[in-house]
Amino acid sequence: MLNPFLLPRTNWSIGVTIVQYRDKISETADLIRTGQALHDVTEKHNVPLLINDRVDVALAIGAEGVHIGQDDMGWFKTSCYTSDPSLLITCPDLASARKLLGPQAIIGVTVSTVQEARAAAKGGANYLGIGTMFATPT
Repeated sequence: MLNPFLLPRTNWSIGVTIVQYRDKISETADLIRTGQALHDVTEKHNVPLLINDRVDVALAIGAEGVHIGQDDMGWFKTSCYTSDPSLLITCPDLASARKLLGPQAIIGVTVSTVQEARAAAKGGANYLGIGTMFATPT
């Protein structure tokens, strides 16, 4: 996994075309702080930054978009917003993310079936990420 603080030393001439910030355990303030630091770097190189799952963080830092997984495609799922299960915070779905971020935003969706791919494409996803091959704890 790439350390986000090594990003400024990345050889941008090799053709980096997009960066995704994925952190499912940090609190919102930390996500915003790190996301803003990453966005400061990616903007200098004219590379879009996508925030994993967190439309609120993307809006706060002015990121170019988000990536949403199938487990995040509904409302009232605590796992995508906080490590504290007592906090009930909403997760984005594709239509809501598009409405909040606007037509210019890059929105990607993870899919694992042909049906999910068709639904995401019809729903306006800019790109599809093919689901995991191996289970991960995140």
